[in-house]
Amino acid sequence: MKQFYLIVLIFLLGTNFLFSYSDTDTTANGYYLAGMKFVKLGNLDKAEYFFKKSLRDEKTALTEFELAKIYISEKTISGRAKARKLLIDALFRDPNNIQIRLLKAALMEYFSDGMAFNEYEEIIEIDSTNITALFQMGRFKEKDFNDYHKSVFQDDPFSPMLSLEEFAMDDFYESENYFLKILKLEPENPQALLHLSTLYEDLGKPEKGIPLLERLVKIEPNEYSAHLFLGLLCYKNSQNKKAQEEYKKALSLMSTAEKKDFTFNSVKELIKPIFKDKFEDFTDAELRLLIKEYWKIKEPLYLTKYNERLLEHYSRVAYANLRFSEPKENKPGWQTDRGDIYLRYGEPIDRIRFRPHINAGGRTQVKLKTDVWYYTDMVFGFTDDFMNGKFRFSTPTPGSRYVSQFAGNSYNFANYVKSVRNELYDPKFEGPKFKVPYQITQFKNLNNPNETDVYVSYGLDAADTLLKNNLYIYPHVAGFFYSDGYYNLQKSIVDTINNFNKSEVIITDSSKKMLVNSLELNLPPDSGYLALEVQRKTDKGVSANHVKLAVKKFNNSNLDISGIILASDIEAENEINYPLKRRKINILPNPSGIFTEKNKLFIYYELYNVNLKGGIGEVKQTLTLKKTDDRSGFSKAVNSMLNIFGMGNENKEIILTTKYQVTEKNPQIYFQLDMNKYEEGK
Repeated sequence: MKQFYLIVLIFLLGTNFLFSYSDTDTTANGYYLAGMKFVKLGNLDKAEYFFKKSLRDEKTALTEFELAKIYISEKTISGRAKARKLLIDALFRDPNNIQIRLLKAALMEYFSDGMAFNEYEEIIEIDSTNITALFQMGRFKEKDFNDYHKSVFQDDPFSPMLSLEEFAMDDFYESENYFLKILKLEPENPQALLHLSTLYEDLGKPEKGIPLLERLVKIEPNEYSAHLFLGLLCYKNSQNKKAQEEYKKALSLMSTAEKKDFTFNSVKELIKPIFKDKFEDFTDAELRLLIKEYWKIKEPLYLTKYNERLLEHYSRVAYANLRFSEPKENKPGWQTDRGDIYLRYGEPIDRIRFRPHINAGGRTQVKLKTDVWYYTDMVFGFTDDFMNGKFRFSTPTPGSRYVSQFAGNSYNFANYVKSVRNELYDPKFEGPKFKVPYQITQFKNLNNPNETDVYVSYGLDAADTLLKNNLYIYPHVAGFFYSDGYYNLQKSIVDTINNFNKSEVIITDSSKKMLVNSLELNLPPDSGYLALEVQRKTDKGVSANHVKLAVKKFNNSNLDISGIILASDIEAENEINYPLKRRKINILPNPSGIFTEKNKLFIYYELYNVNLKGGIGEVKQTLTLKKTDDRSGFSKAVNSMLNIFGMGNENKEIILTTKYQVTEKNPQIYFQLDMNKYEEGK
């Protein structure tokens, strides 16, 4: 019975098929209409059958066009070849048909970019406003520019390198012109806005691409890639705050998988060499905690509300995905060899692309297209081994006719470098970097034995200021931050200063003037990290100084001594407005450590727990003064070495010994040294 039903079913289906054929108009147009019907139904086999029958009766451009689309959809070499012949015939019959020409141009991309470009050019000759043709021509020239930008031709390692930058710039201007034409016709064309902005980025002019992407995010506010690339260009243009805002929007619009790949998987790869074999033992939850700590440790500037190192990472991932992705393999750019190096070490100082060529001298060799990236102390080579645009680490290929133009083994070198240096990062701020001299001094907190008074005094170049109403105008924000040994921020003070009084100015070498300020934190004795950060308001210039610091625990019973301040003046008057004050003593520190006969040298320190007999304590002071080399950080801040109470060192130059009496248990000691007899310096 089941077999009977099956036979009946087959018969009915066959009958329907015959009826569908028999009901068809047997003219060429009827077969064409039947073919279109099956195209809409998704039955391309039947559609092909009817289109062929139509062409047997009558050759028409429209039928050839539809049949060509079916052959192209097969995604085979033979299918494309048949489609090409059909489209050539169709254009012979209807040479001004734009749709047929667009399909043929798109088909030619499988054969040759140059052939496709010529097809699009012919379309523009017929219709100069055709957006599709203009866009594809702009895209081809953009691709050529990216390919030839920073390219050279070198016949052999001993021949001079011939730059091809002139040809690359020709491609740039052509591409720019096509995209600008589109935007003149369609000001809100999203693809033209995106491609023109990335074209400017590749030329090193992100500021020209930013307005285009700002228009794009208004047109497509929910497209994460628009926000992502706007963030990238803002970051490259030192607009860090805006970059952070755009990255935040982009991440909120990503799918869960996209966001995980961008923010988690990429960082896993970055930190993997740090933990070596133990890395595979971590769970995802543990890795997320490690990543959180990693970014906390790498924070270069506490004054801002965002982490500049994290912005750099997002920018590296965004750039790698923009430039190095392999869509056919569904591989994001940061996972490629070039992307991996860019992720870790950032933008190379220079990069050169060696053009491919055939060396016919002796044994014929094909010199493959090769990228060489130069860093300060590293060089990496990447080779397009299979001439498909997928660059891999350059490796030696003994005996092969296909050779890289980079002599080293970048695969082995990259693995070695990653094992000893998992990343390179030079902080990038919104303004220029500048240096400030500073000194750190610690004193006993006489009110709370569990805390230590820590001061940082810093100096700013008065030449960068304006003098108005006897005030030096130097608007800036200064921050003094202390983190524990695990980089957890414990205490901080942020001060906004707009001007300095003349009493806060010192004269250093060569009559240079320096503006001085001091900040104070009361800290528990422990080992941690201290940061002095200064950001100018005028140009957003930044001085970020991060050092390890052991906060001293002062003795509460035995004789102890504070840190030592090198100062330009000390006054015991309340009306003097100096930046550092200890009890009733006003101090004008000299963080430069430079003293001359014009710039007096004062010494200030405090003693604790002096043994008083009959209300008087005997103190013997031995002072060693030594001229030092120019150094940075804490050493530079106290670069006149002072040793008190016999704590001396070798290579002494000037030794001063003094005996005196004190009447306080915790006396303040200060005095002036006459520098007239000594050579100018530090």
